[in-house]
Amino acid sequence: ALTAIRKATDLLDEGSPEIREAWLLRGDLHAACGEQLDARRAWSRLADDLNRNGEDARSRRNMTVRMKLLGKPAPEIAGATWFGGEEQPLSKCKGKVVLLDFWATWCGPCRLLMPGLDRIYSSRKNQGLMVLGVTKPYARGWMPSKDDRARGQGVTGLNGNSFPQHVLDFRRRFGISYPFVITGKSQFDSYGVGGIPMVVLIDRNGVIASVRVGTGGEGMLEATIDRLLEKK
Repeated sequence: ALTAIRKATDLLDEGSPEIREAWLLRGDLHAACGEQLDARRAWSRLADDLNRNGEDARSRRNMTVRMKLLGKPAPEIAGATWFGGEEQPLSKCKGKVVLLDFWATWCGPCRLLMPGLDRIYSSRKNQGLMVLGVTKPYARGWMPSKDDRARGQGVTGLNGNSFPQHVLDFRRRFGISYPFVITGKSQFDSYGVGGIPMVVLIDRNGVIASVRVGTGGEGMLEATIDRLLEKK
């Protein structure tokens, strides 16, 4: 796959949507293989193209976040409210592979991603994988119906008192087994979270090995996790 993507980046026209997708995928594939320098080079090419053509600020920010975080020690994740087990700050998870999923109940793409993450967690937690859903207080949300998690309704007027119960009810109705933590804006900022869902993979030494924004690429995500789990 990487060979084909290399050829695509050589053949496609600069500035085209297709070459941007190719450079993004090339960087993600390099990161999945542990080739961090090559990943940064590919993402840098994409960032240069986005800057040159005046593309939207969110896309440029996502590229900057990828390049900034890859290979760096993971900032702490902790919070006062945990669901699905005892409190496990990130600093106490060294020795495990950790997947952080930054999300919100109102975010449709976040909800689409969750069942796959739950499957990955259930099949690999005994091998040393930790998955943690990281959210922060919002004034709005979304609640699945009791009988069908694909259906639900929006929720407004949430506050510091009602938000934890909202997240707990969401977790139960959506049927997620991995833990959730409610943290603060400062911890979202420490990871440069601009768009969600944002998935960050951290190796057994507490170093960031992969950063992804949005949905898709579940097969590549699983392959990266398996590579990290193999390293003791």
